[in-house]
Amino acid sequence: MRLILLLLAFFATPLLAETPAATQFESKIESVLTVRGQVEIGPDGKVLTHELAKDTSKGVADLIGQNVALWRFEPITRNGKPVIARTAMTLNVSAREGADGAFSLRLENVWFGGRKIKSALRQPRYPSSAISAGLGARVWLLLELDPTGKVVTVHPYQTSLTRRMRESRAARWRSRFERASIEAAKHWGYEPAELFDGAQAGRFFKTPIDFKITLTDGRRRGPEWEAFVPGPINPSAIFDATALIAENDADMPAGDLLPLVSPFKLRVGAPESL
Repeated sequence: MRLILLLLAFFATPLLAETPAATQFESKIESVLTVRGQVEIGPDGKVLTHELAKDTSKGVADLIGQNVALWRFEPITRNGKPVIARTAMTLNVSAREGADGAFSLRLENVWFGGRKIKSALRQPRYPSSAISAGLGARVWLLLELDPTGKVVTVHPYQTSLTRRMRESRAARWRSRFERASIEAAKHWGYEPAELFDGAQAGRFFKTPIDFKITLTDGRRRGPEWEAFVPGPINPSAIFDATALIAENDADMPAGDLLPLVSPFKLRVGAPESL
């Protein structure tokens, strides 16, 4: 999120003649990598083991390993007793170019409790009328999963559009995107991602679905900003009131599934940007 804020500040400034400072800013390069894995913690909150995806490079794995060694969690309890617990984790690692041209790695964000997809997820059908209108959206869904990982309840929590318009018209567009999202999500299934003392845990989750129109005319394009007009929040009695979307969810990859409330809470060693 800090990178986005810096870029916004830069482009909001009137264009001036190129200066050494501006040249230095523009020459900086930053890339962000999403890494997935699992972590197991003991009854005292210390990390027992962690695993990363097999294709994780050694440099990235070493960075994450150094951070994980410092992590201390709030103990996970079952029936009032601290137990061994295991959860999936998703991490964002950034590679930043320094003044000498060398890149440094930094752990930016980490989320716990994401579910592993059982099979390819059915993609929502993009409303044809929205394609004709050149309209996109981001739909946040709240999902309830049964013990097998099947989606049993879908609730459209918030839908944001890529263009401002009268509220009555926006409501109709939001409804179309939500219907497409709900119909697709009903067919999704996930593997267990959290185990407390060997028993599966986690029931309520959230996920974003992005509807994007990509132009493929063969011309090279620079980075494109994505701006959304936030829609109203649609509360549901089925889901916990703490399902409010957190600020760092703006960095959450579309399609990832995260718990509404994760019992895995870092008390020591959290990345600074969390």
